Amino acid sequence: RYVYRKPIGSAILEIFKVLGSTSSSCPPRLENQKVENGGKFESTFVEDTRQLLALVPLLFVANFFFAMAYWQQDTLVIQQGFEMSSTWGVQSNELNSFINPVCVVLFAGLLESLIFPWLRKRNMEPSHMNKFILGCFCGILAMLWGSLTDHLLKKDWSTDNEQNISVFWSVPVYALVALGEVFANPAALDMAYKISPDSLKAVAAGVHGIMSGAVPNFVSAAIAAGLSTYLQDGSGCSTRNPNANFFIGTEELECETELEDPNKFFKFANDTNSNIPADIWDYRTVRIKELYIILAIFPAVGIIFIHFSKPFYEDLLRRKDEQMRANTKRLGDNEATAKDALDI
Repeated sequence: RYVYRKPIGSAILEIFKVLGSTSSSCPPRLENQKVENGGKFESTFVEDTRQLLALVPLLFVANFFFAMAYWQQDTLVIQQGFEMSSTWGVQSNELNSFINPVCVVLFAGLLESLIFPWLRKRNMEPSHMNKFILGCFCGILAMLWGSLTDHLLKKDWSTDNEQNISVFWSVPVYALVALGEVFANPAALDMAYKISPDSLKAVAAGVHGIMSGAVPNFVSAAIAAGLSTYLQDGSGCSTRNPNANFFIGTEELECETELEDPNKFFKFANDTNSNIPADIWDYRTVRIKELYIILAIFPAVGIIFIHFSKPFYEDLLRRKDEQMRANTKRLGDNEATAKDALDI
């Protein structure tokens, strides 16, 4: 039969109420918000809020630092790829939408069906915290490979991108990020589910999403804005064909450059007979290589944070596992007792 439960309201709103009440008290202590201590909130919910707050730093450390490398797939890697030659007709943006998902599926299947079971039998499977470290390490390698690729690209760069190195030099970046994703994301979600209280598991999953998506995207955008000159060439051009809008009569020139793109032409507005070679930036002076190195620092810092927080969270996870096993055993004992009573 169906069991109908009355709506209990928004858990997120209740959390903010608890935190707001805590911050307005002196001294600010969660313990004072319990009904038995003169507060307005049930003791169980205050304890659940405490557990969720303890989980937030873990989700930040486990997700944010790796995600700073992850999200460069949609920015630096694509921009870099537009300076490379297409192979088999594959362009940079097409590579981005194909390689990462395929690698995630391949690596996930390989790890879950072969490698992890083999390690588990020998009691060598990496812990959740060590998987975070492995994920960050993959992020570092991906950024360093991107920096190396940029060095090789600029070494013999030509305005004709079809003469440059192949766009498939970007594949290792996507593959390494995918491997890091397989290590870090499932482990983070699993820990969020196991450590969070039963009443706030959905909230914990939402916090995981914020820490892996919204926060690193915001920081990446801030870095791009603060270091915008790194994405400009010596003439101040910030795109491959900086004056495209000028040639179709919609904007003023963005910058002055003497280089021309041999593969692209523009027409002046209202003049269908004029073909004007498109201007092109000097990619050799764009500092994407340095940006990759700066971004590699984030997962490196993440490894340090994870290393020092590992004892606390592994102990917390161990206690949660013991509690779940005890609850399962108690449930089994109750079922056995009820069955015996029915037999009598």
